[in-house]
Amino acid sequence: MLLTKGNFGEDNDISWDKMDAKYNADLANGLGNLTARIITLAGDIEYDVPEVDVIHLQSDADKMSLNSALEKIWMIVAKANKNIEETKPWELRKNDENEFEKVMKKLLVDLHKIATLVESFLPQTSDKIKNALKTRERIILFERI
Repeated sequence: MLLTKGNFGEDNDISWDKMDAKYNADLANGLGNLTARIITLAGDIEYDVPEVDVIHLQSDADKMSLNSALEKIWMIVAKANKNIEETKPWELRKNDENEFEKVMKKLLVDLHKIATLVESFLPQTSDKIKNALKTRERIILFERI
């Protein structure tokens, strides 16, 4: 979380309150909630495991611009959360099974990509997400504080 507050090696404005807010927003409510929702809704829907391009993140890491790499990952998290809010898969499940499956496959692919991309930053979290994608067991990644 410290890496998201500015460029590596620069002075940044950090406090416990800001860290708590960032933790709850990005980890508990962002990635954690996204993972729980997708795993819960997807059931046994199969998806094709994607090739994940990490080159754009490697460039940021090479320049020690780790906050930029994390911002790119969190943009994917935000888009996936927005997709859930807009498509309302819980309603599609009742009304349009084909569209529901299409939406869930995209969300499963997005979650797999996110798990792969966060591996360098959050290796245990990445493993937990990948395991949840295999077992479809709902997990709590981050407790709210």
